Amino acid sequence: YNMARMRGLWTHLERLGAGRMDGGIGTRGPGESQIETDRRLARDRISALKRRLEEVKGSRETMRAERARAHLPQVAIAGYTNAGKSTLLNQMTGSTVGVRDRLFHTLDPTIRQLQLHGRTYLLTDTVGFIRKLPHQLVEAFGATLEETRLADLILHVVDASQPEEELDEMLRAVDDVLEEIGAGDRPRTLVLNKADVLDEERRRELGFRHPDGVLVSAQTGEGLEELGDRIEREFSRTLRPIELLLPFSEGGRLAELHEVAGDLEREDTEAGVRIKANVPSTVAERYARYVVSANSANGSHPDGA
Repeated sequence: YNMARMRGLWTHLERLGAGRMDGGIGTRGPGESQIETDRRLARDRISALKRRLEEVKGSRETMRAERARAHLPQVAIAGYTNAGKSTLLNQMTGSTVGVRDRLFHTLDPTIRQLQLHGRTYLLTDTVGFIRKLPHQLVEAFGATLEETRLADLILHVVDASQPEEELDEMLRAVDDVLEEIGAGDRPRTLVLNKADVLDEERRRELGFRHPDGVLVSAQTGEGLEELGDRIEREFSRTLRPIELLLPFSEGGRLAELHEVAGDLEREDTEAGVRIKANVPSTVAERYARYVVSANSANGSHPDGA
Protein backbone atom coordinates (compact mmCIF):
# COMPACT_ATOMS: atom_id res chain seq x y z
CA TYR A 1 0.00 0.00 0.00
CA ASN A 2 2.78 2.42 0.93
CA MET A 3 5.17 1.38 -1.84
CA ALA A 4 3.05 3.04 -4.53
CA ARG A 5 3.29 6.32 -2.59
CA MET A 6 7.03 6.27 -1.94
CA ARG A 7 8.03 8.02 -5.15
CA GLY A 8 6.06 11.12 -4.22
CA LEU A 9 7.45 11.04 -0.69
CA TRP A 10 11.06 10.88 -1.82
CA THR A 11 11.05 12.95 -5.04
CA HIS A 12 12.85 15.76 -3.23
CA LEU A 13 15.68 13.39 -2.29
CA GLU A 14 16.04 12.03 -5.80
CA ARG A 15 16.65 15.59 -7.01
CA LEU A 16 19.81 15.64 -4.92
CA GLY A 17 21.34 13.31 -7.48
CA ALA A 18 22.86 9.90 -7.31
CA GLY A 19 26.27 11.36 -6.44
CA ARG A 20 25.21 12.43 -2.97
CA MET A 21 23.47 9.08 -2.37
CA ASP A 22 26.46 6.90 -3.32
CA GLY A 23 28.62 5.29 -0.72
CA GLY A 24 25.96 5.02 1.93
CA ILE A 25 26.52 2.92 4.98
CA GLY A 26 24.39 0.50 6.98
CA THR A 27 21.41 -0.91 5.10
CA ARG A 28 22.04 1.17 1.96
CA GLY A 29 24.11 -0.47 -0.82
CA PRO A 30 26.51 1.40 -3.15
CA GLY A 31 24.62 3.80 -5.39
CA GLU A 32 21.29 2.95 -3.77
CA SER A 33 18.89 5.87 -3.53
CA GLN A 34 16.69 6.46 -0.50
CA ILE A 35 13.59 5.39 -2.38
CA GLU A 36 15.30 2.15 -3.42
CA THR A 37 16.28 1.53 0.19
CA ASP A 38 12.74 2.09 1.39
CA ARG A 39 11.29 -0.13 -1.31
CA ARG A 40 13.74 -2.91 -0.50
CA LEU A 41 12.90 -2.69 3.20
CA ALA A 42 9.19 -2.64 2.36
CA ARG A 43 9.56 -5.76 0.20
CA ASP A 44 11.41 -7.52 3.01
CA ARG A 45 8.66 -6.54 5.42
CA ILE A 46 5.97 -7.73 3.00
CA SER A 47 7.71 -11.10 2.65
CA ALA A 48 7.93 -11.48 6.43
CA LEU A 49 4.27 -10.55 6.85
CA LYS A 50 3.21 -12.98 4.13
CA ARG A 51 5.05 -15.79 5.90
CA ARG A 52 3.42 -14.80 9.19
CA LEU A 53 -0.02 -14.63 7.54
CA GLU A 54 0.43 -18.13 6.11
CA GLU A 55 1.27 -19.37 9.60
CA VAL A 56 -1.77 -17.58 11.00
CA LYS A 57 -3.97 -18.98 8.24
CA GLY A 58 -2.88 -22.53 8.99
CA SER A 59 -3.36 -22.21 12.73
CA ARG A 60 -6.72 -20.46 12.28
CA GLU A 61 -8.00 -23.24 10.01
CA THR A 62 -7.01 -25.87 12.57
CA MET A 63 -8.63 -23.97 15.43
CA ARG A 64 -11.71 -23.26 13.31
CA ALA A 65 -12.18 -26.98 12.64
CA GLU A 66 -11.90 -27.71 16.36
CA ARG A 67 -14.49 -25.03 17.19
CA ALA A 68 -16.83 -26.39 14.52
CA ARG A 69 -16.67 -29.80 16.16
CA ALA A 70 -17.54 -28.21 19.50
CA HIS A 71 -20.68 -26.64 17.95
CA LEU A 72 -20.30 -23.44 20.00
CA PRO A 73 -22.00 -20.31 18.58
CA GLN A 74 -19.50 -17.74 17.32
CA VAL A 75 -19.88 -13.99 17.73
CA ALA A 76 -17.49 -11.56 16.00
CA ILE A 77 -16.92 -7.99 17.17
CA ALA A 78 -16.37 -5.73 14.16
CA GLY A 79 -16.30 -1.99 13.70
CA TYR A 80 -14.43 1.17 12.85
CA THR A 81 -11.01 1.62 14.39
CA ASN A 82 -11.07 3.04 17.95
CA ALA A 83 -14.74 2.11 18.46
CA GLY A 84 -13.91 0.25 21.68
CA LYS A 85 -14.05 -3.34 20.41
CA SER A 86 -11.26 -4.75 22.57
CA THR A 87 -12.58 -2.93 25.64
CA LEU A 88 -16.01 -4.43 24.99
CA LEU A 89 -14.55 -7.93 24.71
CA ASN A 90 -12.64 -7.42 27.96
CA GLN A 91 -15.73 -6.16 29.79
CA MET A 92 -17.98 -8.98 28.53
CA THR A 93 -15.55 -11.84 29.16
CA GLY A 94 -13.42 -10.57 32.04
CA SER A 95 -10.26 -10.90 29.94
CA THR A 96 -7.39 -8.45 29.47
CA VAL A 97 -6.91 -8.10 25.73
CA GLY A 98 -4.54 -5.25 24.82
CA VAL A 99 -6.30 -2.05 23.75
CA ARG A 100 -4.64 0.08 21.06
CA ASP A 101 -5.78 3.01 18.94
CA ARG A 102 -4.29 1.49 15.80
CA LEU A 103 -5.54 0.15 12.49
CA PHE A 104 -5.04 -3.61 12.18
CA HIS A 105 -3.52 -3.87 15.65
CA THR A 106 -3.37 -7.66 15.42
CA LEU A 107 -2.91 -10.23 12.67
CA ASP A 108 -4.50 -12.96 14.75
CA PRO A 109 -7.98 -12.29 16.19
CA THR A 110 -8.44 -12.74 19.92
CA ILE A 111 -11.07 -15.33 20.88
CA ARG A 112 -12.55 -15.61 24.36
CA GLN A 113 -15.37 -17.62 25.91
CA LEU A 114 -18.54 -15.75 26.85
CA GLN A 115 -21.04 -17.26 29.29
CA LEU A 116 -24.70 -16.23 28.94
CA HIS A 117 -27.38 -18.04 30.94
CA GLY A 118 -25.18 -21.12 31.16
CA ARG A 119 -24.52 -21.32 27.42
CA THR A 120 -20.97 -20.87 26.09
CA TYR A 121 -20.28 -18.54 23.16
CA LEU A 122 -17.01 -17.79 21.39
CA LEU A 123 -16.45 -14.03 21.19
CA THR A 124 -13.89 -12.80 18.65
CA ASP A 125 -12.22 -9.37 18.62
CA THR A 126 -11.41 -8.61 14.97
CA VAL A 127 -9.43 -5.84 13.29
CA GLY A 128 -10.60 -2.23 13.08
CA PHE A 129 -11.71 -0.79 9.75
CA ILE A 130 -11.29 2.62 8.10
CA ARG A 131 -12.95 4.51 5.27
CA LYS A 132 -11.88 3.50 1.76
CA LEU A 133 -9.87 0.56 3.06
CA PRO A 134 -7.41 -0.33 0.27
CA HIS A 135 -8.29 -3.58 -1.45
CA GLN A 136 -4.70 -4.78 -0.95
CA LEU A 137 -5.19 -4.64 2.81
CA VAL A 138 -8.46 -6.55 2.63
CA GLU A 139 -6.66 -9.28 0.67
CA ALA A 140 -3.62 -9.24 2.96
CA PHE A 141 -5.67 -9.63 6.11
CA GLY A 142 -7.99 -12.23 4.63
CA ALA A 143 -7.04 -14.83 7.24
CA THR A 144 -7.98 -12.44 10.03
CA LEU A 145 -11.16 -11.13 8.39
CA GLU A 146 -12.27 -14.72 7.77
CA GLU A 147 -13.37 -14.92 11.41
CA THR A 148 -15.93 -12.20 10.71
CA ARG A 149 -17.21 -13.86 7.55
CA LEU A 150 -17.80 -17.18 9.31
CA ALA A 151 -19.36 -15.77 12.49
CA ASP A 152 -22.91 -16.73 13.42
CA LEU A 153 -23.50 -13.15 14.60
CA ILE A 154 -21.60 -9.89 14.11
CA LEU A 155 -21.62 -7.20 16.78
CA HIS A 156 -21.09 -3.99 14.81
CA VAL A 157 -19.56 -1.65 17.39
CA VAL A 158 -19.58 2.11 16.78
CA ASP A 159 -18.35 5.12 18.73
CA ALA A 160 -21.69 6.74 19.54
CA SER A 161 -19.97 9.87 20.87
CA GLN A 162 -19.16 10.93 17.30
CA PRO A 163 -21.40 13.48 15.51
CA GLU A 164 -24.21 11.80 13.60
CA GLU A 165 -22.76 12.64 10.18
CA GLU A 166 -19.40 11.12 11.15
CA LEU A 167 -21.17 8.12 12.67
CA ASP A 168 -23.08 7.47 9.45
CA GLU A 169 -19.83 7.54 7.46
CA MET A 170 -18.24 5.02 9.83
CA LEU A 171 -21.28 2.75 9.56
CA ARG A 172 -21.07 2.84 5.77
CA ALA A 173 -17.32 2.18 5.84
CA VAL A 174 -17.75 -0.96 7.92
CA ASP A 175 -20.73 -2.09 5.82
CA ASP A 176 -18.58 -1.75 2.68
CA VAL A 177 -15.77 -3.88 4.13
CA LEU A 178 -18.19 -6.53 5.36
CA GLU A 179 -19.69 -6.71 1.88
CA GLU A 180 -16.24 -7.00 0.30
CA ILE A 181 -15.19 -9.91 2.51
CA GLY A 182 -18.47 -11.75 1.95
CA ALA A 183 -19.97 -11.07 5.38
CA GLY A 184 -22.70 -8.70 4.26
CA ASP A 185 -25.44 -11.28 4.78
CA ARG A 186 -24.41 -12.34 8.28
CA PRO A 187 -26.82 -11.57 11.15
CA ARG A 188 -25.78 -8.28 12.72
CA THR A 189 -26.47 -6.31 15.89
CA LEU A 190 -25.56 -2.62 16.14
CA VAL A 191 -23.76 -1.77 19.40
CA LEU A 192 -23.70 1.96 20.24
CA ASN A 193 -20.64 2.23 22.48
CA LYS A 194 -19.33 4.97 24.81
CA ALA A 195 -22.66 5.72 26.47
CA ASP A 196 -20.76 6.97 29.52
CA VAL A 197 -19.80 10.20 27.70
CA LEU A 198 -23.23 10.96 26.21
CA ASP A 199 -25.73 13.49 27.51
CA GLU A 200 -29.45 12.77 27.64
CA GLU A 201 -30.17 14.65 24.41
CA ARG A 202 -27.68 12.55 22.45
CA ARG A 203 -29.04 9.36 24.00
CA ARG A 204 -32.55 10.25 22.84
CA GLU A 205 -31.27 11.11 19.37
CA LEU A 206 -29.50 7.74 19.07
CA GLY A 207 -32.64 5.94 20.21
CA PHE A 208 -34.61 7.72 17.50
CA ARG A 209 -32.07 7.31 14.68
CA HIS A 210 -30.95 3.77 15.55
CA PRO A 211 -33.93 2.08 17.24
CA ASP A 212 -32.47 -1.41 16.75
CA GLY A 213 -29.13 -0.49 18.32
CA VAL A 214 -28.05 -1.43 21.84
CA LEU A 215 -26.60 1.48 23.84
CA VAL A 216 -23.66 0.34 25.99
CA SER A 217 -20.53 1.54 27.72
CA ALA A 218 -17.65 -0.90 27.41
CA GLN A 219 -15.89 1.28 29.99
CA THR A 220 -18.49 1.10 32.79
CA GLY A 221 -20.51 -1.98 31.80
CA GLU A 222 -23.74 -0.05 31.20
CA GLY A 223 -26.09 -1.86 28.82
CA LEU A 224 -24.10 -5.11 28.68
CA GLU A 225 -26.91 -7.12 30.25
CA GLU A 226 -29.27 -5.92 27.52
CA LEU A 227 -26.63 -6.76 24.91
CA GLY A 228 -26.31 -10.27 26.34
CA ASP A 229 -30.09 -10.69 26.15
CA ARG A 230 -30.01 -9.55 22.52
CA ILE A 231 -27.34 -12.12 21.69
CA GLU A 232 -29.44 -14.80 23.37
CA ARG A 233 -32.53 -13.81 21.38
CA GLU A 234 -30.62 -13.85 18.10
CA PHE A 235 -29.42 -17.39 18.70
CA SER A 236 -32.68 -18.70 20.16
CA ARG A 237 -34.19 -18.36 16.68
CA THR A 238 -31.82 -21.04 15.40
CA LEU A 239 -32.42 -23.55 18.21
CA ARG A 240 -34.70 -26.57 18.26
CA PRO A 241 -36.02 -28.47 21.30
CA ILE A 242 -34.82 -32.02 21.89
CA GLU A 243 -35.46 -34.67 24.53
CA LEU A 244 -32.72 -37.21 25.10
CA LEU A 245 -31.96 -40.21 27.25
CA LEU A 246 -28.22 -40.44 27.84
CA PRO A 247 -26.68 -43.57 29.38
CA PHE A 248 -24.78 -42.87 32.60
CA SER A 249 -21.62 -43.97 30.78
CA GLU A 250 -21.92 -40.90 28.50
CA GLY A 251 -21.01 -38.31 31.13
CA GLY A 252 -18.78 -36.47 28.67
CA ARG A 253 -21.70 -35.88 26.33
CA LEU A 254 -23.72 -34.46 29.19
CA ALA A 255 -20.98 -31.94 29.94
CA GLU A 256 -20.88 -31.00 26.25
CA LEU A 257 -24.63 -30.45 26.22
CA HIS A 258 -24.37 -28.14 29.21
CA GLU A 259 -21.86 -26.05 27.27
CA VAL A 260 -23.86 -25.72 24.05
CA ALA A 261 -27.38 -25.68 25.52
CA GLY A 262 -26.86 -23.73 28.72
CA ASP A 263 -29.88 -24.09 30.98
CA LEU A 264 -31.49 -27.50 30.51
CA GLU A 265 -33.89 -29.85 32.29
CA ARG A 266 -32.38 -33.00 33.75
CA GLU A 267 -33.99 -36.06 35.32
CA ASP A 268 -32.05 -39.11 36.53
CA THR A 269 -33.83 -42.38 35.72
CA GLU A 270 -32.87 -46.05 36.04
CA ALA A 271 -32.01 -46.14 32.33
CA GLY A 272 -29.93 -42.98 32.28
CA VAL A 273 -30.20 -39.20 32.35
CA ARG A 274 -33.25 -37.70 30.62
CA ILE A 275 -32.49 -34.29 29.14
CA LYS A 276 -34.70 -31.56 27.68
CA ALA A 277 -32.81 -28.74 25.98
CA ASN A 278 -32.78 -26.26 23.11
CA VAL A 279 -29.78 -26.77 20.82
CA PRO A 280 -28.60 -25.86 17.30
CA SER A 281 -29.74 -28.21 14.54
CA THR A 282 -26.20 -29.52 14.05
CA VAL A 283 -26.07 -30.57 17.70
CA ALA A 284 -29.52 -32.16 17.49
CA GLU A 285 -28.34 -34.27 14.56
CA ARG A 286 -25.24 -35.30 16.49
CA TYR A 287 -27.39 -36.63 19.35
CA ALA A 288 -30.06 -38.23 17.16
CA ARG A 289 -29.31 -41.74 18.46
CA TYR A 290 -30.23 -40.64 21.99
CA VAL A 291 -33.53 -38.94 21.12
CA VAL A 292 -36.42 -40.23 23.22
CA SER A 293 -39.09 -41.81 20.99
CA ALA A 294 -42.67 -42.72 21.82
CA ASN A 295 -41.53 -46.27 22.64
CA SER A 296 -38.98 -45.00 25.17
CA ALA A 297 -41.32 -42.71 27.06
CA ASN A 298 -41.48 -45.27 29.89
CA GLY A 299 -37.75 -44.86 30.56
CA SER A 300 -36.28 -47.61 28.37
CA HIS A 301 -33.16 -47.06 26.30
CA PRO A 302 -33.47 -44.68 23.33
CA ASP A 303 -33.41 -45.95 19.78
CA GLY A 304 -29.99 -46.95 18.61
CA ALA A 305 -28.40 -47.06 22.09
